Amino acid sequence: SNVLACLAWGGTVGCGFSLVLNAIGGSAAAGIVSQKAAFGLTAVVVAPVVEEVVKGLAVLFCFWILHDEFDNALEGIVLGAASGLGFAVVEN
Repeated sequence: SNVLACLAWGGTVGCGFSLVLNAIGGSAAAGIVSQKAAFGLTAVVVAPVVEEVVKGLAVLFCFWILHDEFDNALEGIVLGAASGLGFAVVEN
């Protein structure tokens, strides 16, 4: 159930938050540099940081809510992979 929750998080909350935060970051970059440069800056700097943090929050929330069910680091790795897979399925 934790794996399905992280998979769903990556595809819904992860993509949704990333969309909004990337747009905000792109707008902020456009205020500093040209529109073309802001697009590149967003794709290279803002998007990777935002997307990885949002996907990692799924594992953090699962750990925070269900900390008794975490047995070892492998479970965190599997949940992180599930969150990333959900994100990739929706994004791609």
